[in-house]
Amino acid sequence: MESLAIWKQVMLYALSSATAGLMAALCVLTAAFSGKIRNSVGNLKSLKVLSLSEREFSGPVPHSIWNLSQLSYLSLSSNYFNGQFPSSLNLAKITQLHLENNEFSGEFPSSLNLPHLKSLDVSDNNFRSQIPSSLRNLTQLTSLDLSDNYFHGSFPLSLLYLLEEIGFHNTSLTGPIPSRAFNNLTFLSSLDLSTNSLNGVIPSSLLTLPLLEVLILDDNQFIGLESILISNSSELFTLTLGGNKLNGHFPTSIFKLNRLTNLYLNSNNLSGRVDLGIVFSELSMLNNLDLSYNSLSLTTNGPLVVPPMFTLYFSISNNSLTGTIDPLFCNLWNLRLLDASSNRLGGSIFQCLGNWGLAVLNLRRNNFHGNIPHICTRKDRLMTLDLSRNQLYGNIPRSLVNCKDLEVLDLGHNQLSDTFPFWL
Repeated sequence: MESLAIWKQVMLYALSSATAGLMAALCVLTAAFSGKIRNSVGNLKSLKVLSLSEREFSGPVPHSIWNLSQLSYLSLSSNYFNGQFPSSLNLAKITQLHLENNEFSGEFPSSLNLPHLKSLDVSDNNFRSQIPSSLRNLTQLTSLDLSDNYFHGSFPLSLLYLLEEIGFHNTSLTGPIPSRAFNNLTFLSSLDLSTNSLNGVIPSSLLTLPLLEVLILDDNQFIGLESILISNSSELFTLTLGGNKLNGHFPTSIFKLNRLTNLYLNSNNLSGRVDLGIVFSELSMLNNLDLSYNSLSLTTNGPLVVPPMFTLYFSISNNSLTGTIDPLFCNLWNLRLLDASSNRLGGSIFQCLGNWGLAVLNLRRNNFHGNIPHICTRKDRLMTLDLSRNQLYGNIPRSLVNCKDLEVLDLGHNQLSDTFPFWL
């Protein structure tokens, strides 16, 4: 029997020994299973694939599972398994081990003899230990995710050169990233070190790894970014540095990353003038830009520079921007979020705002004046509209009744002369 999918009303421990001896794959595909798994699952000696993910199993994992020596794939993810991990695993042929989103606790095994393991995911558990040195023995590993545990300590220097994906989100890492920590990881495409206590300067060698596409470093304590010396060499398209302590001017060395489509520098200590025209010219492929919660100002006093036509997300809130909203924003048919709140922008709000694909329009706490334009004159997608704390006057436009998806509306602290819109 090459494969057996158990659909309904069949318990693992009811499998006959004859079936167990021949079974190569067992996938539980129904939510009807719950409770504990019996140790007799270890009778499936020939099992190569065992998937028990996203059910409601609980309790400790039977030790017999860790002795299924023919397994190449094991997934216990998204259950309620608990208890401590065994000190050693007899899974010599395993290539993929998925234990994420459970309640495992204690220390991670100090010894891992898994010579063929390529993918290891133990994220979202309760492991508490230093990042285990035994990981260096997993020489075939291409994907490693330890996120949302308590693997505290300094960033490990010994990483494996075949790694393509690393997830260390929220693992209590501390200290700076050594400049040579990733030099050998020439296959790395995705790195998530967010929500830790990493500090110091972000090494430029990290941003210019030849195959790196996604770098997530938000919510740490980084203070700066090394100058990027290599031009046009990076494949990086997502860079998130929000929630750090980056200071000084806008880091123009980022311009060397000319394939960026997603850039998040929000919630830092950036200050001084920024020329958004140059930003959009140098990073011409940007879809998402977030510069919110800094102290940036514009290099000119004219209208706010319009981002590229294919921009989806543009947030510059909580800065020191002055000027007006350029009417050319009306041409951004792909734009889904525009947040320019808590600045010193002024002028009138153009008729077109809210009449295209916007889902979120937030212009609160500025100096806009005049009437609120007719919004949602067509079938629009507007879900959030916040024009509060400006100098708007007149009536609330009745066209708001056409905003069928509207969930949040705030027009407070203006000079409106209308009554409460019971008609909405």
